[in-house]
Amino acid sequence: MRSRVPILLEVITAPIAAWQLGTAAPIGVLANLIGIPWTALVLLPTALMAALGVASGVEPLGSFSAGVAAGIAEWTLAGVLLFADGLPALPPPTR
Repeated sequence: MRSRVPILLEVITAPIAAWQLGTAAPIGVLANLIGIPWTALVLLPTALMAALGVASGVEPLGSFSAGVAAGIAEWTLAGVLLFADGLPALPPPTR
């Protein structure tokens, strides 16, 4: 049930945002379907492990866990930028 909540919220708020802003962003639904679980299941746990490793004071553990978290964050950013490069450019605003 909990994993359906972000999807449900997206479905509920997307028409409201489209009405308020005068446009819809269907790519946002896809991005959230990938980004929310990735953040919750990969990025946040590795960042927490890195913080605990650094706070433990054990130097090899802190450096290793921080390096792993930084590597995953860099890999994620590279993937996002690669995906964004493939998208068409937005037209200039008409307002």
